[in-house]
Amino acid sequence: MVGLFSFLPSLGAPPLPSFQKPTKGFDPRGTFLSNRIHTLYLIDKYINSGLLIEQGSNVRRSVSVRKRRSNNENSECQETFRGRIVFTSTKSSNLMTTENLKSLCHLEKKIMKSAPPSYDNFYFGGSPSSCQSHSLGVIVTQFSNKTKCESIDDNDVRKAMDIFEMCSAFYNKGTLNKSCDCKNLKRNGVSDNCPTVPCVCSWKKIVYNTMMYFTDSEFLKTPDQKKLTYAAVVTPTKYNAFELYKYIYDNHLKSVFPEFNGVKVVGFHFANFRFDLFNAVVLQEVKYPISAMILVAICMWLFMESLILSLCAVLTIGFAFVLSYFFYILVYGFAFFPFFNLLTVIFIVGIGADDAFVYYDIFRKTKSDNPKDNLLTLTVKSLKHAAISMFVTSFTTSAAFFANMSSHITAIKTFGIFAGISILTTFLLMITWFPINVMLHERWIQRQNLKKSFSEERLFEDSPKIKETHYCEPETGEQESPKQSLCCMIFRAMDFPCRLVPMSKTLFSKLSENFFESWLPSMIFKKKLYLLWIIFFAGLTGGFSYLSLVSPGLHLPKITDFQMFSSSSTIEQYNLHIKQHFRYANDVSVNPKMEIELIWGVKPVDNGNYLDPDDKGTLDYDHSFNPKFTSDSQIWLSSFCKSLRKQVFYSGRSGSLCSFETIRNRCSQSRKPLCCKNATFPFPKDIIENCMTELGLPRHDIYHPRGNNNTKMMRISFSSNVHWSKDYNEMDTFWKQIFHWSNEQFSQAPPEFKNGWIACERLHLMYSIQECLLKDTVTSMMIAIGMAFVVMLLTTLNVLISIYAIVTIIGIIATTVGSLVLLGWELVVLESIVLSVAVGLSIDFTMHYGVAYRLSPNREDRKDRVRYSFMHVGPAVFMATFTTFITGLVMMPADVLVYIQLGQFIMIVMFFSWLFSNFAFMSLNAFIGPTGNFAQLNVIEFCERKKELQIIPDEKKPKEKSKPVDTAKTSLLPKTHGIENKSYTD
Repeated sequence: MVGLFSFLPSLGAPPLPSFQKPTKGFDPRGTFLSNRIHTLYLIDKYINSGLLIEQGSNVRRSVSVRKRRSNNENSECQETFRGRIVFTSTKSSNLMTTENLKSLCHLEKKIMKSAPPSYDNFYFGGSPSSCQSHSLGVIVTQFSNKTKCESIDDNDVRKAMDIFEMCSAFYNKGTLNKSCDCKNLKRNGVSDNCPTVPCVCSWKKIVYNTMMYFTDSEFLKTPDQKKLTYAAVVTPTKYNAFELYKYIYDNHLKSVFPEFNGVKVVGFHFANFRFDLFNAVVLQEVKYPISAMILVAICMWLFMESLILSLCAVLTIGFAFVLSYFFYILVYGFAFFPFFNLLTVIFIVGIGADDAFVYYDIFRKTKSDNPKDNLLTLTVKSLKHAAISMFVTSFTTSAAFFANMSSHITAIKTFGIFAGISILTTFLLMITWFPINVMLHERWIQRQNLKKSFSEERLFEDSPKIKETHYCEPETGEQESPKQSLCCMIFRAMDFPCRLVPMSKTLFSKLSENFFESWLPSMIFKKKLYLLWIIFFAGLTGGFSYLSLVSPGLHLPKITDFQMFSSSSTIEQYNLHIKQHFRYANDVSVNPKMEIELIWGVKPVDNGNYLDPDDKGTLDYDHSFNPKFTSDSQIWLSSFCKSLRKQVFYSGRSGSLCSFETIRNRCSQSRKPLCCKNATFPFPKDIIENCMTELGLPRHDIYHPRGNNNTKMMRISFSSNVHWSKDYNEMDTFWKQIFHWSNEQFSQAPPEFKNGWIACERLHLMYSIQECLLKDTVTSMMIAIGMAFVVMLLTTLNVLISIYAIVTIIGIIATTVGSLVLLGWELVVLESIVLSVAVGLSIDFTMHYGVAYRLSPNREDRKDRVRYSFMHVGPAVFMATFTTFITGLVMMPADVLVYIQLGQFIMIVMFFSWLFSNFAFMSLNAFIGPTGNFAQLNVIEFCERKKELQIIPDEKKPKEKSKPVDTAKTSLLPKTHGIENKSYTD
């Protein structure tokens, strides 16, 4: 595998993927809303790059902003520090005490400022001591004119607390806000811009920052709430300081949070460190899928009694992943490879092992039933059944993966493509490369047995020496070298481990025979227990469906931060449990109001590559747009403004949208501005231009391309009274309100303004993703279930069996999703993938049993058909369940959340799939399963009748009698020896 990966760059493949941006590709593409948001992004990109220039301005506004920002970032000891640590008291005491504040400062200094000198360039000022941290201890020193946190005393803390108590009343009322400032602290002075706020409360914005960022939201919420539970410290570290953050994390914060003198760290946030760490850890933890492959190889070793074949099966899985990557990158040319694609390894380990078990089990049964056939004939006969069985399971699973292509989220879409390719590649290798290995291995065993028989014969008879050549044995006349002898000894010892324990095979064989031939059928038929099983699993399905859909239900995420590590990891504690205790995370003043934008001249389309998040496409101009501001246009804009003022989302500020309305009102007054010139509404163009300048009204943002003065776009922005929220229902109501209102207005617009559209860029933060997850997940599941039903019907050609299988799959999905809800899962990107994949994984076992039931020799007796299914499919299904369950179990110690969640999902879906397929599906067949040819679709008979109708042109031609069966032709068909030699279309 390593060799193949290293060989790929020489074929022109791009470098191996990097996962520094785990959320890359999570933005929806191609939806009605995402097209508008995407177009807004391109408009900003064109304006910032100078491709679109505002009319009347040759200087890009973004340049000065960018320069100011750049200069600000070069200043020393700026306020935008990036390292944040949160502390609490282990004794549940008040943190706002002298002793606790000193302990807090000591602990922060020990953690954040004790790195070796080689990390000094990651601090503002060039060293850890150049800039002070922002903490309560430092704030107390500022109020007391002291320099060190260690020197504060009880009087200093009491003085600071008095100031906080006095100023908290202004903060809670909203009069003390971020605009309040007082540069010179004066007694009885008032704040700049906030005349009702004392100067001491706004001095250097210390109190505001303390209440907003450094203390928890319950602190001084009322005058009686004086207990400080959480306190944050912000350290002077830079944004791109991964090496420093990694050193601090590894030495102080990785395993457990440090504690000192009753004060303990409870969370931290280091800029972009979580994403950078994820990029390193996600590749390291591929060791867990590899460990799963090793355990699966051991299981296959015991089942096949051959280490060589188990290694070949594992290599087949590895080759399948590498070849899939080759096809994905080089053949199909996909440029984006999300980290979700790595999870495909886990799926193909389980599916590949299942295919290996099925093929080898069928090969052994075929060999037992046809002892005189040569290896090539045995391989062909085995493939006649195994290839179809493996294709059916592989096709349904790959179809479930490909169903994710219906998603509008790029990461989900590309994962579905890569996973589907991987499943089909695994299938192709399992019906080509693996059977060849089995055949060569069997040939080697036969030669070993032949040599042994010859050796025994020479002990009792004086026969001529017969020599059978094989690779471990020297040529005639040569003596076996020690190296050859050691080679043969090692291979024989590895390939026949069970012979060291002679009773093991007999024991497992008897257990398997008793369980699948006696115990399982008895659990179905004894005292008609199948009725009890049907009722039990129906109730189980109903109960878990209630958990999934009603209470508690599979809800959308409650936090905006994408979780990447396990919930027990120290790096996730801040986002999961601590952040929401601070005001800045919940205060509506921090979440700005939704800005609404009206666009003319550009079509809301996304013409980029939906499978590549870096390919954003280009702007598509609407050539019918011509902003001449005719009389009809002015009248429509005036009515547009009147309608806007009546809307519930109107904030009272319309920006440049209602400039015409303002000019109309001013020119209608008795004391008209000079620009009006006795003109009446609608006004000539020169009057509008002059009045906008004279009255200082905001102009419409009109743009033209660089090097072309023809107007191409007009953009009008205005604020709403709705604050951004992570609540889906609130944002959904807001979007539907502005969309339906704008549609009604644009339908009445004159031709030059009729193609305008409305959008709100902040809806992309969560709402657009949530909308896609809700709709696309259901679509993917419906496609996967529909494909599963079609494949099941084509495989069994029996309507009842297919219906029972789909009912069973619905039960498996309901119980699986319900279990995941109880584990605290929410509907995010991985969960959306898992729900559609659940269909493909849950149908495999049911399909095996359904096909076995269909091919039972005794078609008139349900009991015999169920027993036959257990006997011929039960062991392979159990081994597939066991190995896939082990694969999920091995994922649990991982730190990366997606590995853990996928492990949980695989274990749960395997557990319920085995239960439902054995007891629910087989109970349905035992109770009302089809007998004889009931509900059977006879495709062959239908085709023959159709052929006869085409051959006989008219009714005058005499009917031919049915010819007897040609025994010479039928003798060419393989003999029927149980399930392995039957056709799926009998």
